[in-house]
Amino acid sequence: MFSREIVKDGGPTRIFIGGVHGKEGLTTINLIKKLKDDDVDDGKLLLYNCPESKYISTLDPHYYQSTMGKKILKIINTYKPTIYVELHCYKPESYC
Repeated sequence: MFSREIVKDGGPTRIFIGGVHGKEGLTTINLIKKLKDDDVDDGKLLLYNCPESKYISTLDPHYYQSTMGKKILKIINTYKPTIYVELHCYKPESYC
């Protein structure tokens, strides 16, 4: 799992996590790696990108029993973010 922290004084704790299921991480890593220290004015931005994993919808309660789901819950419980964002990507045929 790729991870990086940008830490500034004060402000909220934010978590951006990409690639939470399937092959999404192959695409979401491109955005996550582009974020720079100067993109954060205050607070903490924790960036994560997950490796390829079996696709299980994050809306499926079983997801949080999977290895990746457990890792994500541990991150959330450890940092208790003010803001949590999952970065997803879709195949063109999924846009409808």
